[in-house]
Amino acid sequence: MPLPTTLKAPSWVAADDLFGLLRQDLQLKLAYYDSQCRGFERKHNQRFAEYETALKSKSEDFAAWEDFMDWETAEAARQELTQRLHELAAWKA
Repeated sequence: MPLPTTLKAPSWVAADDLFGLLRQDLQLKLAYYDSQCRGFERKHNQRFAEYETALKSKSEDFAAWEDFMDWETAEAARQELTQRLHELAAWKA
């Protein structure tokens, strides 16, 4: 469990405003990576797990592996940001 953190902000900044900015930042990043994943899903007409399974049976297809690495990065970021948003919501509740 992380230790509590105290932020020093100007008196005109409300705690709810800081929380909202943090939530908005996470949502914008999530939207970006979600868009990246949807683009790969449309391009390959399948979900990431299906693509990964199919890719392992292919021989040297460098373009397919490049898509896989980019998609894997976007998928991992999407999952992490979704988790962070859930944690932030739980913390605020």
